[in-house]
Order: sequence, then C-alpha cells, then structure tokens
Amino acid sequence: MHNAFFMYRILFVCFISTLTSYSYSQTAKEKERFQQAIKLYETGELNAAEKELKSLSKNTSQYSADFSIQVLNNLGNVFADQGKNVAAIEYYSDALFKAKQAKKQLDQGKILKNIGAIHMSMENFKKA
Repeated sequence: MHNAFFMYRILFVCFISTLTSYSYSQTAKEKERFQQAIKLYETGELNAAEKELKSLSKNTSQYSADFSIQVLNNLGNVFADQGKNVAAIEYYSDALFKAKQAKKQLDQGKILKNIGAIHMSMENFKKA
C-alpha cells in the first residue's frame, strides 16, 4: 500500500513538472512574439504588428491577465495609429474589461486615457 502511494506521488510530481515546463515554454514563446510585434510597431511596420498582435489576441483567455491586457491595449494602439478608431476602441474596451476583472487600476487608467484620446481625435468631446 505504501509503495503504491509513493508511486502515485512520483507520477503526480512528474505530471505537474511537465505541465509547468510546457506552460513556461509557451509563455516564453508568446512573450517573444509580443516583443517582436512591439518592435514592428516601433519601426512603423503597423500592418505586420497588427497581424502578429491579432494572432496573439486569439488566445488571450489562455494568458495571464497582465499579458492579455498588454496584447489588447497594444493592438488598440496599432489601430489608433492606422486611423481605425472604431477598431481601436473595441480592443481598448476588451483590454479595459480584462483590467477591471483583474483589478489592475493602473492599467485601467492607461486604457481609459487611450479611449479618451481616440474620442478627442474624433471630436466626440462628451465621451472623451
């Protein structure tokens, strides 16, 4: 009986270790893709940055709240810089929703500033 318990415990630890390393490698890969998208954005390659960030945004439910918020907020920034204000507001709103869920007040403030700036550029002063 004691040997069976010991064997199950070893299997459980191996299973958890495998899950942790798999999750970590995926997270590292996604963070690398995110950094690449930011570099593309900073060099003015907005279409390529949009494509990479959109790809990342499809899996935001699998990421940490912080990472999801960053992906969605930066996707909003890309659309804002392209003059696609409606799309920018949609992504900012998604980021804001996640920031509220995670109780990330600093992120909420940054996102609200971005939404306000879009409304100001559209001369929609009441919503700004």
